[in-house]
Amino acid sequence: MGARAGFVAICSIIIGLTVADSAWTMLVRTLGDAAAGPLSWTHTTVALMRSACEVAALLMRVVPTAWIYGGLTVGVALYTALFGLGAAAYRALYLQPLAAGDRQ
Repeated sequence: MGARAGFVAICSIIIGLTVADSAWTMLVRTLGDAAAGPLSWTHTTVALMRSACEVAALLMRVVPTAWIYGGLTVGVALYTALFGLGAAAYRALYLQPLAAGDRQ
């Protein structure tokens, strides 16, 4: 439930920034820079997000594909090991074997 709420919050923020940046762009085109002053922070924020996306795209072009697949493989292996260790710890710590008299 927490992940869903976080996802909705992040999507709402991104949609809000997009709408505010569009409003800022419309105000600048129609009335000039002075009228769009209160919304100028949205333009800066969206420009920062675009720059981050461009840096990510550049890194995706520069980093070899084998490294990306290798990193994903290592991540999956570590996640699987963590899941297995968690299951083993649960079994060892919380599941008690039945006594000889309790079995039927």
